Amino acid sequence: MRLHRLTVTAFGPFAGTVDLDFDEVSSAGLFLIRGATGAGKTSLLDAICFALYADVPGARPSGRSLRSDHAPRDAVPEVTVEFTASGRRFRVTRSPEFLRPKKRGDGETKSPARVVLHEQVGGTWVGKDTRHDDVAAVLREVLGMGLEQFSKVVLLPQGEFAAFLRATPEARREVLERLFDVSSYAAVEEWLAAERRRTGDELADQQRGLATDLARLADAVADAPVEALADMPEWRDLEAHQVGEHCPRLQALLEAHAAETLAALDAATTAATTAAARQQEAEQLLALQARARTATARLAELEMGADLHQQARDALDRAARAAAVGGELRAVQRADTALAVAASTVRVSGDELSPFGLGDRGLDAMEAWAEQLAAHEEGLAEAARLERALAERTRRRAALAAQAVAAEQAATALDGSGTELERRCAEAEARLAEATSAAASLDGLRTRLRDAERLLGVRVEHERAGQARADLAEQASAARTTEQERREHLLDLREARLANMAGELAEHLSPGDACPVCGSHDHPDRAVRTVEVGPDDVAAADMAWTAAQQHHAELERQLVAVDTAAQARLELLGTPLPEVAALEVAVSAARSEARRVEELAASVGALQHGLTAARTEREELSRRAESLRADAVSARSALEEIGRADTQDRETLESLVDTHTRLCPCATVQDGDRGAAADGESVAADALAVHRRTLQAAQRHVAALRTLAAAEEAREAAAEALATSLAEQGFADAAEAQGAELPAPEKARLQQLCEEYVRARTEAQAVLADPEVQTATALDAPDVEALRGVAAAAHTELLQAKDAETLARRTLTAVSRLQAGLVRRCEELGPLAERHALVRDLADTFAGTGGNNALRMRLSAFVLAARLEKVAELANERLAVMGDGRYRLQHSDDLAARGARSGLGLRVQDLWTGQTRDTSTLSGGEAFMASLALALGLADAVREESGGFDLQTLFVDEGFGTLDDESLEQVMGVLDGLREGGRAVGVVSHVAELRTRIPCQVTVHKTESGSSVRVSLGTGSESAA
Repeated sequence: MRLHRLTVTAFGPFAGTVDLDFDEVSSAGLFLIRGATGAGKTSLLDAICFALYADVPGARPSGRSLRSDHAPRDAVPEVTVEFTASGRRFRVTRSPEFLRPKKRGDGETKSPARVVLHEQVGGTWVGKDTRHDDVAAVLREVLGMGLEQFSKVVLLPQGEFAAFLRATPEARREVLERLFDVSSYAAVEEWLAAERRRTGDELADQQRGLATDLARLADAVADAPVEALADMPEWRDLEAHQVGEHCPRLQALLEAHAAETLAALDAATTAATTAAARQQEAEQLLALQARARTATARLAELEMGADLHQQARDALDRAARAAAVGGELRAVQRADTALAVAASTVRVSGDELSPFGLGDRGLDAMEAWAEQLAAHEEGLAEAARLERALAERTRRRAALAAQAVAAEQAATALDGSGTELERRCAEAEARLAEATSAAASLDGLRTRLRDAERLLGVRVEHERAGQARADLAEQASAARTTEQERREHLLDLREARLANMAGELAEHLSPGDACPVCGSHDHPDRAVRTVEVGPDDVAAADMAWTAAQQHHAELERQLVAVDTAAQARLELLGTPLPEVAALEVAVSAARSEARRVEELAASVGALQHGLTAARTEREELSRRAESLRADAVSARSALEEIGRADTQDRETLESLVDTHTRLCPCATVQDGDRGAAADGESVAADALAVHRRTLQAAQRHVAALRTLAAAEEAREAAAEALATSLAEQGFADAAEAQGAELPAPEKARLQQLCEEYVRARTEAQAVLADPEVQTATALDAPDVEALRGVAAAAHTELLQAKDAETLARRTLTAVSRLQAGLVRRCEELGPLAERHALVRDLADTFAGTGGNNALRMRLSAFVLAARLEKVAELANERLAVMGDGRYRLQHSDDLAARGARSGLGLRVQDLWTGQTRDTSTLSGGEAFMASLALALGLADAVREESGGFDLQTLFVDEGFGTLDDESLEQVMGVLDGLREGGRAVGVVSHVAELRTRIPCQVTVHKTESGSSVRVSLGTGSESAA
C-alpha cells in the first residue's frame, strides 16, 4: 500500500483545508512530520485511519467530536485519501456525523456520516460505492488488514511498543490477539469449555433424574399393602447398580396383587348390578301407577270445559271468513279517499281561473283553452327580450358618456404631472454626480482605516502578550525545577535497583540451578533485597522524567516564540510607543469618515435607479395621456351606434305587444296591470309573467280534471268487487263482515286455547291406552325402601373393590413405566461420566489450568507464542544494526510466579556479557531502539500474516529524544534501509536534531484559530499544504 495524497477539511485541530501531497513529500524516501505538542501531528495520521476505516485508533475520540471546534459553524468536516493497494488506485472521501445550523429557523440539525469511494480506471476516476458497509468490504479486501493492524503496521506507535516491551505476558496476549488471527484456536478452547459445562450439566441432570425416579418409585409403592411387598428394600437408599436387581421381583409381586383385586371387583360388580336392577323395577312400577292416576283426573277436568272449547272454534271460523273480504273492503276505502282528494284539487285549480269566467267547463274545453294560451307565448317572450336589450343599451349609453368625459379629464391631469417629473429628473442628476465623486475616494479611506486598526490591534496585543510572557516564564521556571527533581528521583531509583540487583536475582534461584552471575550450582548465602524497587518503578520514573523534559523544552520554545513575536510588534509600532487612547481616537475618526463616504457610495446605485425610474415614468405618463384621448373618441363613436340600434328595436317591440293584446285570451286580465306599467320599461316582461302564470294554472286544472275522472272509475270497480266477495262468504253487508273480525291478540289467544285442549286430551288418552300402564294398575305397590337399602349396601362394597383394584393397577402401571426409565438411565450414567472426565481434562489442559499443562499456557497463547518468537527474530535483524549487535530479544516461556499464565515472556540477551535479563533493565535509549525494532518486526510479521501485502508508506511515531548522537545515527541508518524498493518512511517527532538530518519536512503550526500545515522539500522553499 502506498499513500499519494491526503486532504483534510474542518477535521480535528484543522479549521480550514489541508492538502498534503505524499508523492511530493516522500520523493526523498524519508520525511519528517514535526510540530509543537498538541499542534496536530498525530491528527494527520488519525485522518488517514478515519478515511480508510471510519474510526481512529486507540482511546482518541471519534464520531461528532472529530469535527474541528475552530471551523465555521457551516463548515463540513471531510477527509480524502488517495492510495494504491494491490495494484489498484483508489480515492476515498469520508465525513463523520456532525451538527450543522438549520437552513430555516434557529438551532442545529444532525448531518449523517457519508462516504464515497472512487477507483482510477484508464486515467479516469470511476465511482465505486457510497454504502458504508460495501466501501468497508472493498477497502478490507485491498488493504488486507483492519484498523487495529493498520495502526500497528503502517502507523508504528513507538510509545505503545515500548509498553509492549515491558508488559506482562497477559497484556502481551491481548495486543497479539488483536494483531494475529487466533480465533480458530480460541474457538477450540471455548468449544472444550462449553463441552465441559454441557457434559457436566448433563451428568448432573442424569444423577438428579435418577434420584427423582427412585423417589417417584418409592412414592408409587407407598400405598400398596405391606403384605403384598414382603422384604422389599427402601428404594431411595439404592445405588444405581442395585436398581436392576430388585425391579423384576417388585414387578411380579405387584402383578399378583393386581390379579387378586381384579377378581374381588368382578364379584362385587355382579352383586351390585343385581340389587340395582331389582330397585329399578320397583321404582318403574310405582311411576306407571302414578301416571295412570294423573291421566284419569285430567280427562275428567277436560270434559267440564267442552262448551267453551266449541265457542272458541266458532268465533275463529267467522273471523276467517271476514278476513277473506278484508282486501275488497280496504280497496273501497282507498278509492273513496282518492276521489275526495281529486275533487278538492279540481276546486282549488278552478278557483285560480275564476277571473277568466270559465265557469264549470269540461275537460275537453279546458284542454283547447290551454292550447290557445301556449300558442301566444313565443311572440310575447321575444318582446320581453327586446325590452331588456333596450334597457341595457340605455345604461350602456350613460356609461360611455361618463367614460369619454373621464378620459379627457385624466389626459389633462397627466400633462401636468409630466412637467413635475422633468423637475425631479434634474435634481436626481445633481445628487448622482456628488455620490459618484465620493465613491472614487472610498478605497483610499478604507486603506487608512485598516492601517489604523492594525496598529491599534498590535498595540493592544503587545500589552496583553507582556503579561502572558511573565506567566509563561514562571511556568518554565517551575518546569525546570520539576525536571531536575524527577531526574534526581530516577537516578536514586536506578542506584537503589542496581544495589539490590543481586537480591532480585537470588529470589529466582532454585536448588541446583546455575547462578547467572557466578555460575555456581550451590547457593549457601543468597543476597537479600533491602529496598523494593522493581523495573516498573524505574520505567515509570524514566517516563516521568522524559515527560518533564519534553514539557520544559516546549515551554522554553514557547518563550522564544513569544519574544520573537514581541520584537516583530515593536518594529511595526516604532519608538516611542504610541498610546492606546491616541490610536483609538484615530481609528474612530477614520471609521466615521469611512462610514459617511460608504453611505454616499452605497447610494450611487439607488440614485441611478431612481433617475432611470423617473425618466421611465415620464415617458409612461405621455403614453397614457395619448391612450386616454383615443378612448374618449372611441366612446363617443359607440354612443352614435347605440342610438341607431334603439330606433329599430322599439318599432319591433310595439308590434309584438299590440298583437298579444288583440289575440291572446289572457289579455283581458292584463289590461289593469298594463295601465299601471304603461310609463315603465317592463310592459312586455310583466305581460309575459302574467301569461305564463295563467298557462301554468290552466295546465294544473286540466291535470286535476283528468285525475278526478280516473278516481270515479276506480271507485265504481272497487264497489262491484266488494259486493261479489260478501255474497261468496255469506255476509249480508259490509258491516256484518267488519263485526266478525277479531283483533290479532284475541285471535292468537283463542287458537292457543283450542290447541292446548286438543293436545291435553290426546296425551291423557294415550297414557291410559299404554299396555305397561294397564299392566301396572292391575298389580300391588312394591316395598321400594327395602330394595333401596339392599342396593346401597351392594354399591358400597363395589366402590371399595374398585378403589382397591384401581390402586393396584395404578401402582403396577407406575412401577412398570418407571422401571424402564430407571434401567435405561443407569445404563447411560457410566459412559456419560467417563466422557465428562475426558472432556474436563482436555478443557483444563487447553485453558492452561490443568495438571497436564506444566507451563500453564492456553492453546491460543501457545500459537501466539510462536508468532511472538517470529516477531523477535524479525526484530533482532533491525536491533543488531541499531544497537551495535549488543542486544537480542528472546521469547521466553518460563513459568510465571503465583500461578499466572505463562508463554508470552520477552527477555533481552546482552551479547557483550552473555547474560539474559529483563527488558525493564534497558536504558531509555536502549528501550527505544528495542521497541522500534520490535515495532518493525511486528509490522513485518503481521504483513506476512495478512498475505504479504507490500507496504510502501510507513510512519514512526515519537521516541527519538532518548537517543545519543551515535545511537540516533544507527537508528537513522535502519530507517534509511526501510526506503529500499521505493518505500516512503515518515518520522513523527518534535526532536530538534531530526530537523537537520531529514530535509523533507511537514510542519504543523498551532494558533488560536486552529492548526495549519506547511511543507518544506529541503530546497529552501516552504509552501502551505
